[in-house]
Amino acid sequence: MLITGWYGTETVGDKAILGELLHQYASERPDCRILVTSLYPFITRRTLRELGSDAEVIPLYSWSCLKTAAAARIVCVGGGPLMELELLAVPLWLLSAARANGGQTVLHGCGIGPLLSAKRTDAVRKILALSDRILLRDRAGAAWARELSGRDDVACVGDPAERYLRRTYPKTQQDDKRPVLACFLREPTEEYRGTMTCEEFRLFRESFEAGLAENIKALARREQLDIRFYSMHNFCVGGDDRDFAFRFAQKHFEPGSYWVDNQLTGIEPVVQAMNRARICLCMRFHSVLFADTLEAEYLAIDYTGGGKIHGYLKDHDQLRRLVGMRDLLRGENVLLDAAREAGICKP
Repeated sequence: MLITGWYGTETVGDKAILGELLHQYASERPDCRILVTSLYPFITRRTLRELGSDAEVIPLYSWSCLKTAAAARIVCVGGGPLMELELLAVPLWLLSAARANGGQTVLHGCGIGPLLSAKRTDAVRKILALSDRILLRDRAGAAWARELSGRDDVACVGDPAERYLRRTYPKTQQDDKRPVLACFLREPTEEYRGTMTCEEFRLFRESFEAGLAENIKALARREQLDIRFYSMHNFCVGGDDRDFAFRFAQKHFEPGSYWVDNQLTGIEPVVQAMNRARICLCMRFHSVLFADTLEAEYLAIDYTGGGKIHGYLKDHDQLRRLVGMRDLLRGENVLLDAAREAGICKP
């Protein structure tokens, strides 16, 4: 069996997705040899050690990967978004090789979008057509996939990371909280600038970061919380969250008023940080999923502009926790007001 996706640049959330896929398929097929494709194999080997898995890693850009896809009984595109990326060609090739040689093909736990061009939209349409089973992570993506493919067998099964957490980690104990505002932020990147020009996006990002900083300070001051920055991703490809945290904090906060976790992160450290924090401020998608699944108190910053974060919170009836990026430009009490509305803070 071959599991493919964007592994090799995995976030903590991607690790949990992979952990659940490995658990499920190894349980169903205990004698099956499982291989995982990777853009950067040393990253994925470290992930597999963290997960305690004996699955093998195969370089994504290699003839052996294509040959393995052609020979595999199952090729699974596992987790991650099918979005506006040049890399969409890779799962398309692997699924084509599998189908041409009688292998079963599965999309499992993926999201869809944002898709901005006809070329990428057509690539996703072809990926859907090549998939024997389509198991998507949210209702909006499943509805869109049904419309795009014309199929009525598209299922919404939730994100595998959620099942991994529920199976592996206990929920938050509210009597074990510490006075901490745990921030799981990411740098706003170009693929989410939408219709803004590069210069407009640069100016917006500067304003957003300034507004975010003032809101963090106001919320921490009002609730008497220590400000701590944690990461969900530790690799330069995809943006190391520690780099953003240090730059953001050094620019907008006084020395000694914050703390940045500079260690390599993983599933367990993130779970511990969320379970102990009084409030979590989440920006990366899987930090939202982690906090919600662990039943931690949290707010979510919608950096995708109505995309996967909004979809997840809508599916889980938690839209009251959502804060838009532009909302933070209105003043320093936006987060505090949102926390009050969500029942996190007292009026």
